Amino acid sequence: VGAFFDFDGTLIDGYSAAAFFKYRLRRGEISVSEVVKTVRESINVERRGHDVSEMMRVGVMGQAGRDSEERDTWARNVFSRKIAGMLFTDSRLLVEAHLRKGHTVVVASSATRPQIQATAEDLGIDHIVCTEMEVDEDGRLTGDLATDIRWGQSKADGVVEFADEWDVPRAEGSYEAI
Repeated sequence: VGAFFDFDGTLIDGYSAAAFFKYRLRRGEISVSEVVKTVRESINVERRGHDVSEMMRVGVMGQAGRDSEERDTWARNVFSRKIAGMLFTDSRLLVEAHLRKGHTVVVASSATRPQIQATAEDLGIDHIVCTEMEVDEDGRLTGDLATDIRWGQSKADGVVEFADEWDVPRAEGSYEAI
């Protein structure tokens, strides 16, 4: 049995991107240009119904040149300071119930791996389907994405790909984003 959980607003109360943005802002790691672009794209998402793709690209591009290990360290820091407190109590109970039954538990989200990884580890979840950031051979973020943004149909496709790769049985038919 496969148990697939969304991240933002499902496992946690709120949006991890906001916590990561504020963390980077407090550390002076965000340029004025990135702030302006992020605010513009936030308005496009909130008021104009755009998907999150362009806003995510702005955030990923803003991290170009950073060391991926450093990014992972501060991502764990954001988890311990903010995200851990956002975790729904019932999420933990539900995930634990699936794990006890031996189910394959997966976080499937448009968020990036650094946003999700520490929470998944805390919950005992080994599998993540997410938007991946590109890292060069020197371990630096390129500012590009290594995968499609796992939003809408792309997330549904990622879940199907995971199920096929890990031999998780699924019902026949098409799988569409809901």
